[in-house]
Amino acid sequence: VEPASRLEDELSEALEMASALERSGDLPNLARAYRQVGMTRFMLGHAGEGEADLERSAAFARQAGHVDLEHDALLSRLRPVAWGPTPVEGGIAFCDFLLSGEIANVANKALALHVRALLLAMHGDFARARASAADAEALIEEFGLQYQPLRQRVKELLSAVRIPSPE
Repeated sequence: VEPASRLEDELSEALEMASALERSGDLPNLARAYRQVGMTRFMLGHAGEGEADLERSAAFARQAGHVDLEHDALLSRLRPVAWGPTPVEGGIAFCDFLLSGEIANVANKALALHVRALLLAMHGDFARARASAADAEALIEEFGLQYQPLRQRVKELLSAVRIPSPE
């Protein structure tokens, strides 16, 4: 079975659901549907479209006054911000926004710090990239968090990429 075809089916179903929910005015479930649309588009390689859907999800959740759903949508944007077409400066600003408030729990703050480190390195700001990565690792150690298997592999791959030393 082709994984992309399953994702395409999932996207089609989520879009159909979103369309029905838009007609009904059910904002919390509309936020959930657009979060699913956004993440599925991201998984299909359409990060820019997915990020726009996640922004819509957050807006619907905000309109519904559903803070938890809004936070979920905002935190989901970290993936397309890291891997998608978001300009580096905008991605760094988004990570700083997540880190400045109560949106993210400790694990998500560590993720935002890692994404921020990646973006800072892309921007050529290696000192701040190292500091952001070190802050993420300090949170992980302080709170006894563990990497998920895929995230652990990504961490190993990223650690193999050497950021140039300032010397």
